[in-house]
Amino acid sequence: MAWLDIGAIDGDRRDWQLSQPFTGNLIRIKNEVSTSPPLISNFRGLIALNYNFARFFDIKVFYSIPDEQLFLFQDVNINETKRLAVRNISRLTKPQQWTIRAYVWNA
Repeated sequence: MAWLDIGAIDGDRRDWQLSQPFTGNLIRIKNEVSTSPPLISNFRGLIALNYNFARFFDIKVFYSIPDEQLFLFQDVNINETKRLAVRNISRLTKPQQWTIRAYVWNA
C-alpha cells in the first residue's frame, strides 16, 4: 500500500486539466506554487472526477494553501475510465505559477 503518482496538472488553466487514468478514490494533492513573482493571494480551483472525457462528478473547491490536501471521492461508475480533473477559478492568475501534483492511495 502506497501513494501512486498520477501526474502533474497545470493549475493555472481556466479549462479542465486531466490526470492520467487511475483506480481508487482517496486523492492527495501537493500544491507547487512559484515564488517568482511572489504569490499575493490564495489560488482557488475546482477538483472533480472525470469519466471518459465527458462527465464530471463530485466537484469540490480547493485552494493552493495549504500545501497538501486529501480528497475522498465517491466512485460512482467503476466500469469507465476515471481521471482527476482540475480547473482554476481564481480571480487573478499568471501562467506557470501553480502546479498540482496528484497521488492516489493504492490499497
